[in-house]
Amino acid sequence: MASNNSSVGKEIVSYCGKCKKATDHIITSMVTSIRIGKCQCTKCKAVHNYKDPEDALNPKPRKAWKPSEKKSDLSPTIQWQQAIASATGEPRPYAMDAHFAAGDVIDHATFGRGIVENDLGGSKIQVLFETGERTLVHDKCIPVAAPVTE
Repeated sequence: MASNNSSVGKEIVSYCGKCKKATDHIITSMVTSIRIGKCQCTKCKAVHNYKDPEDALNPKPRKAWKPSEKKSDLSPTIQWQQAIASATGEPRPYAMDAHFAAGDVIDHATFGRGIVENDLGGSKIQVLFETGERTLVHDKCIPVAAPVTE
């Protein structure tokens, strides 16, 4: 970066994106007392953020892109079929106020039959349905409305 005696109005060498090379610039703003903010090229008069010429002319090699790791290459339907086939126990109807644990088989009114994969903490569970994974609420205390008295 720049030397410690940099200040607004002083001349410095910076990489100019418009000129495509390192040229003389005038400092127009400072971010901190030692860090240059913006500068103006003395050749083309463009104002831009300070760019260290060594960093701009010798860029660091980029890391090769790699796809994110998937849980499985199997489709959700195949994962669901395998999970249901290995599940033990009878399916229970899903209700927000019921407690479920990993491995429980549930029947959901909208999503159908599913298997609880894990407890996400708090009152959430991760359930694998034929259409894919869903996060559902469980163990939720649902307040009962008091009867109306006249």
